[in-house]
Amino acid sequence: YSILWLTKKVINFEKFSDIFERNRNKFLSDWKDLLKFKSVSADPTHHADCLACANYLRDYGAKLGALSELIDTGTKPI
Repeated sequence: YSILWLTKKVINFEKFSDIFERNRNKFLSDWKDLLKFKSVSADPTHHADCLACANYLRDYGAKLGALSELIDTGTKPI
């Protein structure tokens, strides 16, 4: 089992807003991809889905420049 950690990165809201508006369709497409994961952590049949979702978020954060890693905690992803 893993936990997802993203480090805090300060970003100017206006800069983020501008980036979002210029890439709105891509961000919305990525959001839809995230919502497709069956990551109901209370249901043990979705354990693999939870890990896949955590990996997706780790990789997505890395693409955005965030420092992220999965840490084995022995429990469900948070």
